[in-house]
Amino acid sequence: MDKIEIYKEHLTQMENQAFEFLYELVDVNSQTKNAHGVNVVGQKCIDLFALLGFTAEIVPSKFDPTYGDYVFLTHQGETSKSIAMVSHLDTVYSVEEEKNNEFYLREEGEKLYGPGVCDIKGGTIVMFMVLKTLKDQNPQLFNKYTWHVLLNAREEDGTEEFSQLATEYVTEETLAVLVYEAGGIEEQGSNIVTARKGVARFYMETVGRQAHSGTDHHRGASALLELAHKIVAIEQETCYKRGLTFNVGEAQGGVAINRVPDHAYCYIDIRTKTQDDFDFAVDFIHRFAGDGVVRSNSGDFQCKTIVKQMPSYPCWPQNEGSDKLAQTFVEAGKDIGLHIDPKPRAGASDGSSFWQIAPTVDGLGPIGANDHCSIHKPKEGKEQEYIIKSSLCERALLNIVAIEKWLSE
Repeated sequence: MDKIEIYKEHLTQMENQAFEFLYELVDVNSQTKNAHGVNVVGQKCIDLFALLGFTAEIVPSKFDPTYGDYVFLTHQGETSKSIAMVSHLDTVYSVEEEKNNEFYLREEGEKLYGPGVCDIKGGTIVMFMVLKTLKDQNPQLFNKYTWHVLLNAREEDGTEEFSQLATEYVTEETLAVLVYEAGGIEEQGSNIVTARKGVARFYMETVGRQAHSGTDHHRGASALLELAHKIVAIEQETCYKRGLTFNVGEAQGGVAINRVPDHAYCYIDIRTKTQDDFDFAVDFIHRFAGDGVVRSNSGDFQCKTIVKQMPSYPCWPQNEGSDKLAQTFVEAGKDIGLHIDPKPRAGASDGSSFWQIAPTVDGLGPIGANDHCSIHKPKEGKEQEYIIKSSLCERALLNIVAIEKWLSE
């Protein structure tokens, strides 16, 4: 029996155990702001990887201790040369959303549905399957290198704190960074990710002056009108040819229909392909701060605008290191009969923080779809987040073969 067949058999034997571990993780609500749930999932991961000899460092947030803790797991090898494997503990779904949409673990044929099963708890299980198989079937390689498992507690709200902490583990000694967001479904196979757009996010607030909408309308200065001017100007900067998009995803203002509103706000999400466009977009939004265009008719009040930049992700462009590492996965796919298609992806991930330090590839988790979707209305074309069950073993095997190839070069 050749090595690949041995790995296949080993993965098949541990498949039921892997699903049990996955069920345990998905069964816990770990929405980003649910610190208790995030920490419960973190402890389950600590216990799981301890079975392979990993030790844990638990790091509370210094910026906001009301959030869950970051978890960094290490298996020290004979050499300081290392592989970093990245996942996260949090999901986007609140307890109320899961309950209202009856979004719980369920199986339908080859699909396994559940909150976070695709993004990204299934990826965490793939990491475990890879490492356990290497430990059991290739102990020489497993023990030679140092392995780091880096688990972000706040990936879904884009904190920069995790990447700052992770630089203790992702260094010049790091041979590769492997990120376990889900792989995309393709007609001829599946894809992995070699580049991602930069993401800049902003909170914008406009301040006006209240007035009765009947008797004193002329004294009022509408914060909502001020914000409307800005929303139109912002959205008009979208340019699909450049891969540059501006999205005002949430806006609110005013408290009563018969009052000129003195307060309004919105949240802005920007995606860019290039660092030049990222810098342009950030500067463009900051320029709205200060005096506005809306004044009271009486002329004695001018609206103001406040702009606050939120945590952002830098651009991860196509680069030689990621392309070379991705090609190793393509070759590994050929060895096991899978077509692997490296491509960029628009969504953000922690991989954007590491590509300049070490070759980085993302999308290495199970095959799945509809991440961040909780509504199940098939007749309306709405389906909840899911993974393909068989892809757990399939993607674990892909990772094992690719890692062996990469470390042998």
